[in-house]
Amino acid sequence: KKRLEDEIVEPLIELRNEDEDCGFCTRQVMELRKLILKYIKKLASLKAPTDEQILKQMEKLTYAINKLNKKTDLCMLESEIGDDVCFFIEDVAFDCGLPETEDDITYEWREEW
Repeated sequence: KKRLEDEIVEPLIELRNEDEDCGFCTRQVMELRKLILKYIKKLASLKAPTDEQILKQMEKLTYAINKLNKKTDLCMLESEIGDDVCFFIEDVAFDCGLPETEDDITYEWREEW
């Protein structure tokens, strides 16, 4: 959770505070945080997670983030923070047992980030 705050939430809030016209608000940052925490909790609740189960949760999260990002006119994840979100999502999946890969797993589900 600390990594989520340090790498995603705080940089987004800093960006928001630096630019009033950035296209998203703190509430949307907190919504992103909530989505990711729900994903972490869901993966942690899986007794013996299979790759398929992990990928299904990753797909659901990615679609939810797409929807949230559209509400911000695609502004929230247009910077390197979007990459950080991808890396974070994948690292959680790897920690849950998904085999590590150099490929961007979320790419096929992501829209504009």
